[in-house]
Amino acid sequence: MATDPISPSPAAPPSIPEGYRLSEVTIHLTRSVAGGSPLPRNITFSLDGGRQIEAGQRRINQPLTPKELMQLLDGLYRLRLFALPEDWTVVEGVGLDAHGVVRRRALSPADADWTRICLRTGKSEKCVRFSDAGPSDLANWASTQFTEAAGRL
Repeated sequence: MATDPISPSPAAPPSIPEGYRLSEVTIHLTRSVAGGSPLPRNITFSLDGGRQIEAGQRRINQPLTPKELMQLLDGLYRLRLFALPEDWTVVEGVGLDAHGVVRRRALSPADADWTRICLRTGKSEKCVRFSDAGPSDLANWASTQFTEAAGRL
């Protein structure tokens, strides 16, 4: 039996609807850098607002085409943003206690840099916050967006 290539995915997360208008999409990236940074800290992508970049006191708005927004959105889907936990800043590891017993421990440095990506589609939203120890492909995607934004300032 043939399957319809555009049928909804059974693994689709409930937080994001299967179908929505591109005009309802907003992608927001926030970066927290320990010690501060003049580089972009917030970027928002939407058809209504375009590409909004915030770096310190500087704020710029640039147009964003539907094709550009679709490429960004497709990138997040390919990276499986919706399957990731909301907070990836706490890293679990193991260590030996004073008695030589291996114990699980959570590491969450308070001064660590982090990035947060949120995808909003109308009333639905999915956010993922991660540090350097988070998913490397998603970190690379976000880094690319911030680097391109810095070049636009």
